[in-house]
Amino acid sequence: MHISQVALQIQARCTFFDIRTDKKRPALIYHTSKKNLYSHDYRDQHTLLLGFGDGQVQVFDSRTRKNLIVFQDPYLKAVGDIRFNRLSKHFAFFGIPEFTLWQYNDNEMRLWTHHYLSARPNAMFDGVYKTNGEFLPSAAPAIAVTDSCGMFAVYSLS
Repeated sequence: MHISQVALQIQARCTFFDIRTDKKRPALIYHTSKKNLYSHDYRDQHTLLLGFGDGQVQVFDSRTRKNLIVFQDPYLKAVGDIRFNRLSKHFAFFGIPEFTLWQYNDNEMRLWTHHYLSARPNAMFDGVYKTNGEFLPSAAPAIAVTDSCGMFAVYSLS
């Protein structure tokens, strides 16, 4: 199955669309039985990571329609975004209140590092400290990260 579009919904249903077919009909619907599915990214054509509002991450195989791994990110209260770097094989989880970097090898997730950009803010105008970021398209692996305090930083992964 060639999956190119994914729709995530708050009621924790993941809908896969195959753009080679009728876009009104999903190729696969996966109901996680868990609320607050906020984010996703692919490791490969069939392996999808799903991030939830309570910090849980599920590694889902679309062929078997089963979770390979389910774990709790020890540093995030909510996983708002997930990014994968195919060169370094790192996953980055962004959200509340910091970001974490993970290595995924042989169906095992290993925490590599975690960071706040700013000193822990005592009070924000909206009450939430959130991070976001993206891997940079360069030969040397690096990640650019922003936070809700207005900070921007680039971290080298080598």
